[in-house]
Amino acid sequence: MNRHTAREMAFKALFGLDFTPEKTVDTLESLWAEKIAEGHIPPERLVDFSRELVLGVIEKREKLDDIIRKRAIGWEFNRLARVDKTILRLALYEMLYRPDIDIPVSIDEAVELAKIYGEKESPKFINGILGYVAEHLGEFREEN
Repeated sequence: MNRHTAREMAFKALFGLDFTPEKTVDTLESLWAEKIAEGHIPPERLVDFSRELVLGVIEKREKLDDIIRKRAIGWEFNRLARVDKTILRLALYEMLYRPDIDIPVSIDEAVELAKIYGEKESPKFINGILGYVAEHLGEFREEN
């Protein structure tokens, strides 16, 4: 297991954020419990990493959503696919608040999640928004 797995677990837990925000951390714990039941024992650092991502996105959700609203030009926020919003929230959180993670890694991981869980156009859409934020990272960090 690696950080990709931890991000995927965080993504799955955060997907329910719009439905049951109060259960998001419990969902993450349940997902890890399923992995353990399957015989996949994750290193504690990966469980901690996924928990940090989930808690960070929850804490900064409003700011992350504001960025998505500003950059999803031509799209109503409420009409965006929940998968895409979740992936964007996760990647934007990493880019803005986790300087220990390289920006290209956050973008690549988001695009990979979009290929697996999103629609046909999701990877391109997500890459476009994250690419713009990466190019203007200083401005976005100052605002947030």
